[in-house]
Amino acid sequence: MNKVYDLKNKVLVTYDDGKTQIASALGILAYTDGKPVERREIIQRTFTSLEDIKAQIKKSPEMKRAILALMPELGE
Repeated sequence: MNKVYDLKNKVLVTYDDGKTQIASALGILAYTDGKPVERREIIQRTFTSLEDIKAQIKKSPEMKRAILALMPELGE
């Protein structure tokens, strides 16, 4: 808050500084227009180890056939 003496009216006038004015303007806009949506991006990645893949291949004959069809050199 800043204080300035008004020579015309002969009174001490108090007015807000820039930071307070910005906070006030954001409050007014949030009230009249609504607060903007805060977005957060959460990235999740599932990791499958080589041992897990080998176990899946052993459990599933169809997966084994599909892998061998893609990479015939593994069947040799």
